[in-house]
Amino acid sequence: MRSGLSILKAPIRTPSLTQAHTRALGIMATQSPTLTIEVVSDTVCPWCYVGKKRLEQAIDLYKGRLNVEVHWLPFQLNPASSKKGINKLQMYREKFGGQVDSIIPRMTQTFAELGLKYSIGGDTGNTLDSHRVLRWAHESAGWQAQNALAEELFSAYMCNEKCISSHEVLLEAVSKVKGLDLEAARALLADDNTGLAETEKELARGRAMGVSGVPYFVIQQYKVSGAQPVEVFTKMFDEYLRTAVTPTGSVEGAVCAPGEKC
Repeated sequence: MRSGLSILKAPIRTPSLTQAHTRALGIMATQSPTLTIEVVSDTVCPWCYVGKKRLEQAIDLYKGRLNVEVHWLPFQLNPASSKKGINKLQMYREKFGGQVDSIIPRMTQTFAELGLKYSIGGDTGNTLDSHRVLRWAHESAGWQAQNALAEELFSAYMCNEKCISSHEVLLEAVSKVKGLDLEAARALLADDNTGLAETEKELARGRAMGVSGVPYFVIQQYKVSGAQPVEVFTKMFDEYLRTAVTPTGSVEGAVCAPGEKC
């Protein structure tokens, strides 16, 4: 995990949020543009869930002024992990050793600040099938269904101690999302090859983008690495609304990366 916030290039300088929102409101009095955000993530990444929640807080501040579509792309922190669940805490201790004693309190506090209860209990496992289901959800029912499914999967794993590689857990999450066909999801999971090529193509796309840790947000041409504070997103939204010019640059923050603590 890499922590801290640094502006790599093209930093955005904006006034206070109140001023920014007031000016954006005046600009958007007659129409609300649609901004598509792509998020590269893994379903066992706690910082990805944190990033999702912070992004949503920022989006809520712009309701009525900016329409935002969120599309989820896959990343695997541990692609070699088994589909058979192994104890999550045991895995953390084997991977991070004594650092676990500082990782867990930090994540617990971060989740609590978002109104969530973080748990290190339960099992963990390979996330490929969860990504196949997420890709299918977008393809079959659109970005809103995919986004809702991402929420269910993150919550199941991070807060409710459910194993992300379990087909039963994946189907339970699907059953909670309006517009998703449970039997179609069951058929997809019954065949390891269904949607595999498409999911692997999306995984390759992330690698081609240079993604080495998640979450990783693509907001127009702006690249945002890590679970950024709400203000980072609102500044970019304001820039987008005020100038109507595609922002460029990079921002880095806390991420989960293969082989690093998170």
